[in-house]
Order: sequence, then structure tokens, then C-alpha cells
Amino acid sequence: MLMQLGQAYAKLNDFPLALENLEQCLEVRKSLNDKRGQAEALMKLIFIHSMLRNFKRARDAYEECMALRSELNDQAGQAELLNLRALLAAQEGKIQEGIKLYHENLMKLKSEGNSTAIAKNLNNLGVCMSFWQDYNNAISHLQESLKQMKTLSEPESEAKTLINIGTCYTEQRNYDIAIECYEKAFVLCRTNIESANKATCYLNMGTVFLYKNEFEKAKEAFETAMRYLNEFSDKRMEARCRKNIGILHFRNHETKEAINYFSLALTGFRESGDKHAALECLQSLKVAYIRLGDAFQAVQTVHAMQEIFPVGEVHDMAGDLAAELHAARVKKDKIAEARALVQLADAQKELDVSMTLNNLKTAYEIFTGLNDREGQARCISMLAAIKLTQGEIEAALQSYKQAGSVLGDVWREGSMRRVELGADVTAGLGTCYMLQERYEEASQLLARALQLYGELEDDGGSFDVCNQLAMCYARLGDTMRCVEYLRRGIGGDLVGEKATPGKVASAVGIIASLFKVWRHEDALKIIALYEGNLATFKNQNDKMEEANCHWLLGNAYSVIDQLQQAYDSYSVCYQLRLLLGDEKGMQEALRKKGLTAFLCGNARAAERDLNQFLSMSLQTSSTTSRTSSDLCELMCTLSMAYLRLGSPSSSAGVLLNAIKEARGYDDMESEIRVIQTFGSLYKELWMSNRAIEHFQQACKMCSDIQDSRGEANCLLEMGKLHYRKGNTQAAIQCMEDALSIARRQTQDSSVANCLMAIGEVHYAQGDFVQTRAHFSQACQICKEHLDPLGEAKGLTGLSLATMKLGDSYGAIDQLLEALNIRKTLGDSKAEADCLRELAIAYAGIGKLGPARQSCEAAFQLAVQNADLQQRAQAEVLLGTILIKAGETEGAINQLEQAKEFLAKSIEFENSSVFLDPHELAHALSELAHGYELIGKWERSIDCLQQAEKISISVGDASALATYQANLGLVLGLHAQVQEASLKLKASLEGRKKHGNRLGVAECLLSEGIIEYKQGNAKEGMTKLNQALTHFKELQDKRAMANVYLHLGIASGSSQQGIVHLESALLIQREVNDLIGEADVLKSMAILHARLNNSDASCKAWQDCLNLQREIGNLGAVKLCLLSLCFELDGAAKLQDLQAYSGELEEVARKSNDLDALAASQFFKARCVRGETGVDKHSKAIAMTQAALDLCRKNPNSKQAIEIAAECFKFMSENFTSMGREADALQAKQEEASYRERLRKH
Repeated sequence: MLMQLGQAYAKLNDFPLALENLEQCLEVRKSLNDKRGQAEALMKLIFIHSMLRNFKRARDAYEECMALRSELNDQAGQAELLNLRALLAAQEGKIQEGIKLYHENLMKLKSEGNSTAIAKNLNNLGVCMSFWQDYNNAISHLQESLKQMKTLSEPESEAKTLINIGTCYTEQRNYDIAIECYEKAFVLCRTNIESANKATCYLNMGTVFLYKNEFEKAKEAFETAMRYLNEFSDKRMEARCRKNIGILHFRNHETKEAINYFSLALTGFRESGDKHAALECLQSLKVAYIRLGDAFQAVQTVHAMQEIFPVGEVHDMAGDLAAELHAARVKKDKIAEARALVQLADAQKELDVSMTLNNLKTAYEIFTGLNDREGQARCISMLAAIKLTQGEIEAALQSYKQAGSVLGDVWREGSMRRVELGADVTAGLGTCYMLQERYEEASQLLARALQLYGELEDDGGSFDVCNQLAMCYARLGDTMRCVEYLRRGIGGDLVGEKATPGKVASAVGIIASLFKVWRHEDALKIIALYEGNLATFKNQNDKMEEANCHWLLGNAYSVIDQLQQAYDSYSVCYQLRLLLGDEKGMQEALRKKGLTAFLCGNARAAERDLNQFLSMSLQTSSTTSRTSSDLCELMCTLSMAYLRLGSPSSSAGVLLNAIKEARGYDDMESEIRVIQTFGSLYKELWMSNRAIEHFQQACKMCSDIQDSRGEANCLLEMGKLHYRKGNTQAAIQCMEDALSIARRQTQDSSVANCLMAIGEVHYAQGDFVQTRAHFSQACQICKEHLDPLGEAKGLTGLSLATMKLGDSYGAIDQLLEALNIRKTLGDSKAEADCLRELAIAYAGIGKLGPARQSCEAAFQLAVQNADLQQRAQAEVLLGTILIKAGETEGAINQLEQAKEFLAKSIEFENSSVFLDPHELAHALSELAHGYELIGKWERSIDCLQQAEKISISVGDASALATYQANLGLVLGLHAQVQEASLKLKASLEGRKKHGNRLGVAECLLSEGIIEYKQGNAKEGMTKLNQALTHFKELQDKRAMANVYLHLGIASGSSQQGIVHLESALLIQREVNDLIGEADVLKSMAILHARLNNSDASCKAWQDCLNLQREIGNLGAVKLCLLSLCFELDGAAKLQDLQAYSGELEEVARKSNDLDALAASQFFKARCVRGETGVDKHSKAIAMTQAALDLCRKNPNSKQAIEIAAECFKFMSENFTSMGREADALQAKQEEASYRERLRKH
């Protein structure tokens, strides 16, 4: 039964299950000592192992089976086994050995006269020759086999041989003869053969029609094949059919459909254990994704390829080749030794680069001794390819040149293999020139390589070279030729300047994806290879190779933006080269380490390393090997590191040296970069006019040298600066011009950066739908083009719009995704930025614990990176969170400290500047809010006036309008109505000029609040309704809720007020804003009380209390308890009053709040009313007296005065009940006195 199951699964190409059953069968037969049965099972296992490419296990099974056949003297079985050994050799790639074994077996079978075996052997020999691409001899042997089979009346074998003949004719491109063979085979299958061969006939016919570009016929053939395959389960053949259907769709420009079929085929190949077919399928998927411009998905397929790479098979192959090498050395056969070394190097190149290089060098020496120029050139070419993968482009270029020189004219003589070598060398040279951005030279060489691959009929080589030629012409600005070669390569006939959704991206999009995937793929190969080799070098104590390994890993990690891993690799490389005394290598590692430290956000480490490098360079002659470009890049990075460390003068000094360096070498590109960095320096210091001047200068220079990407970047920065100054029209024009240039030249992160900048403008203006649209598109572009840093930035911007549009937890999820990306990459500066945004989002929904944790984490990163600006930003944000938590005094202290730090002036260019004036003004604004909450109006107004003054001085138009509006509101609430009106009018004008619809609505809201607070309810509500209309248009749900809240308050003691408050409550719950919800419930409770809805008021206070407990605002919890106790007392709900007054006492004692404690004692005394004892009045008086004693400890507190008045009122009532009229009268007089004090307070 197990044997039958194994054979059945093998017929269905389900080799893993076949293997499982056959191995169980073998074990059973061994236990029974059934040697003939064991041999039979081993025969099947040899085939299964070979199909799964487990060649070592297949050979072991062969040896065991041959021993059994010999012991049993089974001549026929041995002959059959030899046939399997030949097949195994062919599948391992040892085709010549396979052919030799088939020939030997054929001679033996002919001598024995076994016609059936002879026919099968001839068939197998023909197939083996087809593997060697010797199609004429293959067809000859297959035809001879076919004749034998016709005489034997074996239609099944005859059909299979016809299929094999058809395959040979297909490879020879004799398509009509191939179709004829498949049709004849199908006729034989029609009646008495299983569906598998019928499916194979139609599958192969579909492939031929595909080659002939007869897509409809191909489609029909594949569909027929699938119908036959549906009759039984053959995962491997189904996968082959689906892959071919995918190729059909791909060639018919239906790329999305092709991806679907390739994905289905991949699943089938994986399930059937066919790793090689799965790898080919992944390659097809990669190409399809690139055609759609989706570099992200393309690279995901590269990762998948690495996961299923057949490492075990390569090790087995290397072991066999090592045995061949040993045999050649024993025989002293130098030619065989050299060839074995080359084959071994080729096999090991994905696993052990050190051994590969050694084997190639040894082989080269042998070929040199033999004067074998072809062999020498092959070794040098392989060495060049390895150097190219390692990123050593100049070394690779010289090696390819050497290979070409050694080869000379030999490649035109003899076999096609020499022509292939010549084509590969030419293509390699072209690739090197392309990577060096020498596109003219590259295109000439690649065109020559394309011609050679055409002569060789090498479609794969032609395809790759066409793509590279397209990349060259794209960089040369020759769109016509770029499109021409893309059509011959990856793009297909439909490719053009514009994308066709679902079929092909634009030419620019495909080129961008090709560059991204190409570099990413090489980097991943290096990481996989050298991470594996590190242990070997460590075990061998080879410090030099270990250092080189870390250097290459650092370069590779940099390419894929794994910044922390790159920094770690460069750091280890530096330490090792320092130990080795490798001065030049150590300096290079130090330079890279410093540059990467800055990218990781560690300004202190960057400043230290880059200054050390410059110092060492001055002391040695190594500067001669450094280009002006490298030094200017280093100095620009050092300049920005100084700025983060709070030293703008040092920053400017470095840049002045850098510009001298660039001009000294007449290096305009480097000069542009320095000027741009000067612009960034002035931008960070909020010296906007100076920044614009520098970006304008850089923009013109970029235009002069036709650097479109640089021009777009300068325009984008100018747009941001113009918007900052309030010049909205100029800002939008710059940004749109930048976007237009970026879209013409590329579809990658440059376009995404423009979209994000425009999205930021939309956000500032309050158009959150457009903000979301722009950031969503930018995120998608960054993801598709392998820019995780850009994707994280886009997600952060997207979260702001998502939050405003009401999806709070969606926004938090986006921020968490961005944070995860930044942590993974090791960009700690961006991580700190993201943590602050996350803290703001958490605080926005009342999750103050997580908000504080995120803010503190951002602060720690800023301290770790010595980033003064980020440290101050985190401190200000912590103050804001403390305000939300009700810790107003602590918040004020925190914000005062942050303000003092930010207010320290720095000398720069003969004047004093602030490190971050924008954040200083923001700190003052938050401080103003804190002082307002504790009733210090003058301090609040003063802070806002300072913020206004700073914003004017730095030209921060948007912030200025915000602070003017805030100042207007505070002045209005403090009865300075005229001054308030002037500030709000100025803010409104500024916001209208800026196109800030959100700001306009906020001004209307402030005007409405001032009006109703001054008693002008009708005018106030008109303004509030105008604001509400604006907020509804902008879909700003939180702002809508805020307006409804104020409409509810402004409605006075009316039921309409409740309606407004219920609308506010509904929105706050929808957006998950706990603090906002609590504020609304508080107002509802107050209004219900005014409307004598005691139960509703108590319910609102209870709901508010539960929220404030969750938020963690202790002050708000006390207020809720106090208000709830008053309401319960008025409703005479003494049982509930007892419980809540007890909680109030507990909270008061924990916070050492005497006023709240006095209130709790008073309400406990009020609960005595429900008692029945004769002394209840005396008890109530005693408890009330205790409350009064606590009130007197804080005589100037408004709350204490209010509680004292209530205490005397209650005491008067109790005295009256006890008949103590004199005491009652005195208590009434005390109550009146406290009421008057309360009125004056």
C-alpha cells in the first residue's frame, strides 16, 4: 500500500508526499528483510530525490540499490539502475557524464537484445543531449527511439518521445514541426493514455504559440491543458501551466493578471518542492512588478528568492566538484584542475566569497601557465563580477578591461562559449561605466553587447542589456531611445511617457524601479554572503578580511537604509583597521562612520568622527585620494551636526571652508551642495530671506548644469520658506514647479517629497481631505520605490490629517507603523520626532499615560543624540501634557524651564539669534495657557505678546496669526474687548491672505466666545454658527465638537443647549477624545442642573468622573466629585452622597488638598440628616465644625469660602432644629459674611 501511495503521489508530481510514503515503505521492507522489495523502493526513491534535487541522497540510494541488485544478480535491474544514474548525472548538470553513461548502457542493452529497454535508453539519451543543446543528435536518437516504440506497440512511451522531439524542435525554433509532434502525441493519448500526457501536449503547444506571438491560440491551448489537469491533482504541472498563462498575460501587456498567475504558480511550485521552478517564478514576478513601477513588491520577491535559495544543493554540488578537483590533482591534469576550480568558484560564489576568490586566482595562474587566454579571461571576468557586486566599481572596471585585453580576438574564434564570454565582458564594462554615471560610454558598450547577445540568440542577455540601455538613455535625457529599449526589454510595447494602470508604469516609473531594485538586490546579496562569512573570518582570526567584510556590509546596509546596522558595521571595521595599523582603510571607515552617525541622528558622534577624520587627513597625504565631492559632502554633514549641537557659528565656518574647497577644484556640483546647506542653516535659524537667497542661487546653478533633481529640491525648499513668510501664491508656484520637474525626471522620492510639502500646506490651511490624499499618494510612491524613510515621513503626515478627520486610533496606528520603520532603520532623530507626534496623538484622546511615556522616550533620544532642539521640543510637549493632566503648577514650572533654555541667544554673523525661535514662541503660548488656567491673566497676556513679537521678528506668518488669535481671545475674556477685536482682526486678515480657511474659522469661533461671554448671546451664537459652517466644510470633527460645546454654553438655560451639547458629545465619542468628551459632560451636568434635571445632571457628572479617572486628571476628578456631591445633596440622595463624599475624602487626603477635604467633611455631615438618632443635630454640627476648621486653614481660597458659607447655612438649620435660636442667628450672620466675600473674590 505504501509503495502504491508513493507511486500515485509521484505520478501527480507531489514529490514531498511521494517521498514520505516511499521512505516508510523502505523501512517496512527492511524490517521484513525483503531485499528485492527494498531495491524496488530505492529505485523509486532515486527518482524522487533527483526531482527534489536532493542529489546526494539520490546517489546514496543509488549505491544502496546497486549493492542489492548485484547481491540478487538482477541483470535487468542493474541496467535499469544505470539508466537512472545517467539521468541523475544529467539533472545534476553533469551532462557529459550522463551522455557517456547512456551510451555505455545502450551498448550493453544492444548486446542483450532488449528492445524495450533500448527504446527507452535512446529516448533518455536524446533528452540528455537536448540538455547539452545538441538538438540535432538529440532528435536523431529520439527518432530512432520512436521507431523502436512503434514496433513494440507502446503508445504511452511513443507519445512521451514525440513530446520530447517536439521540445527539441521548439528549442530550434522549428515551431511548425514542433506543433505537428505535439498533435501526433495527443492523438496517441486520446483513447488509452492518462490525462497527464494530454495536458503536456497542450501545455507545450501553448508555449510554442506564445513564442510565435499567437496569443489567442496560446490562451486556448493553456485553457485546454488546465481542463485536463482538473481531472486529477498534479500541483507541479498545474503550476507550470499557470506560470505560462502568466507569461502570456505579461507578453500581452496584462501585467496585473500576469502577477496573479505567477503568484498561483509560485504556490504550486513551493508545495511540490520544486525550488528551481519557484525561483524562476519569483524572477518573473520581480520583472512584472518592475514593469508596474512597484519596486517594493519587486524587492519582496528578491527576499523570497533568498529564503528558498537551495543552499544544501549548492553544498552538495561544491562537494562533488571538490572531489573532481582532487582527482584532477592526483592525475596531475592541469586543464581538468583549472576547469574544476572555475566550476567550484562559480558554485561557491553565493556562499563563500573568500574561497571563490582563492579558487579563481589559482585557476588563473594555471591557465596562464598553459597559455590558455580564454581560461584567463574567464577567471578575470568572474573576479570582476564579484568586485562589481561588492560595490568596488573601479576595480571591477579594470578587471573587465584586463579580461578584454587578455581575450583579444580569441573570442571570435572557435566555440560559441567564447562569444558568450566576449558578450559578458562587454556588458560588464558597460555596467561599470553606468554605475560611474559615464552614460555615453556605457551606452556604446551595452549596444555592442546587445548585438552579440542577438547573434547568440540569448534572449535573457538581450533583455537585461536593453533594460540597462534604457536606464542610460534616461539619465542622458534621451526619452525616445529610453522608451525604445524599454519596449524591447521590461516595458513591452505599451510603455510610454504616461502609465497605463494595471498594465505598465510610465517610462520614468520603470526606470526608477530598475535602479532601485538593482541596487537593493546587490546589497541583499552582499548581506547574505558576508554575514555568513563573518564567522569564518573570526574563526581564522583573519582581522583584515573581517574588517573588509564589515566595510562591505556597512556599504550594503547603507544602500537599503538600515542605518544603525550600517553604523555598527563601519564602527567595527574602524576598530579592526585601527588594530591592524591600516591608516588609509581606518580613515575611510572613520569617514563613513561619521556620515552614518549623523544619518542615525547622533550629532555628537558625527561631529567627533568627522572632525577626527579631517584632523587625520591634514596630517597625512591621504587627502590626495579624496575627491572634492567627498570632502564637501563631509563638511556639509559636519556643518549640520554643529547646528544640532547648538553651534551655528561653527556650522557656518565649516561651510565657508567647504565652498573654498569646491571652488578651488572648480567643482560646481559640490558648490551647489554647500550653498544648499547654507540655505538649510538659515532656514533652521528662521532667517528666511537669507535662506531663500541661497536656494535661489543654488536653483539657478542646478538649471545651468541641467541638474533637474537638484533644481526641484531647491524650488521645494523655496516654496516652504515662502509659505512660512505668508507668500502663499509664491509658495504654491514653487512647489508645483518642483513637482512638475520631479515627475518629468523620476517617479521616486522626489515626487513624494513634493507631494508631502503640498500636503503640509493643505494641512496648515485646514484642507484635511487634500492633506490625506497627498500624503497617501506620497506614502505609496515611497513604499513602491524602496524609500522607508520617506514612507515613515509620509505616514507621520498622513496621521495628522487622519486625526483631524476623526479617526484617532487610525492615526495612532499610522504613527506606530512609522515609528516601527524608523526604529528598524536606526534613524533615532526621526524616531524622536515620531515619538513626539505619537505623544500628541495620545494626549489628543486623553491617553495621558502613553502620551507621557512617548514624550519622555523622545526626550531621552534627544539627550542621547545631544540634539538641543529636539530636547527643547520634548520639554515643551511634556508641559502641554501636564496641563491636560491637570498638573498646572508642574506644567508651568516645566514650560518656564524650557522657555529659559530656548530664550538663550546665540551669537551668529554679528547678531544674536535663538536656536529655535518657533519653538520658543510655542513654549510661550503653552505657558500663557497654563497661567490662564490659574487665573494669572496678566502673565498669560504677557507670554502671548512675547510669542507674537518673536513671530514678527522671524517672519513666521502662520504662527503670528495663531498667537494674535490666542491673544485676542484672552484679552476678550479679560474684558479688554477693543484690544481683543484688533488682534482678532489682524489674525483674520493674515489667515485670509495665507489661504488658511481653518484659521478663519478659529477666529470666528474666538469672536463668538467673546461675544457670549460678554453677555451678547445672539451675536455670539451667530459667529459660532459661522465657524461651525467652516469646520463642517473642512470636515474637522474635533473643531465641530468644540463649536457645539460653546453653542450649548451660549444657549443659556434652555433645552436647545442640551441639543447642542449632545451633538458635541456624539462627535467626541466618535473621535475617541476622552478629554473633549469629559468637557462636554461637565457642561451638560451644569446645564441639566440649571434646568432642574437633577437625575440627568448626576448621570452626566458620574460619566464625567469615570472619564477623568481614566484620563488621570486628579484635579478634574476632585471637581467632578465635589460637583456631584452638591447635586446629590440637593436631590437628597444621601446614600450616594455618603459613597462619593468618602471617595472625595480619600482623594483629598492623597493630594493633601485641604479645601477638598473640608468639602468631604461637610458632605459627610449633610449625610447625618438621614439618621434617626436624637443627637443627630449635635453630631451634624460637630462634623460641620470640623469642616469649618479646615476651611479656615486656607482663608483666601474661593472654594474654602464657598464651603464655609454652606457650612454656616447648615449649622444654622441644625441650631434652629435644636431650638438654639441665638446660635442659629449667629450662624446666619457668618454665612452672609462669607457670601459677601465670595461675591467679591
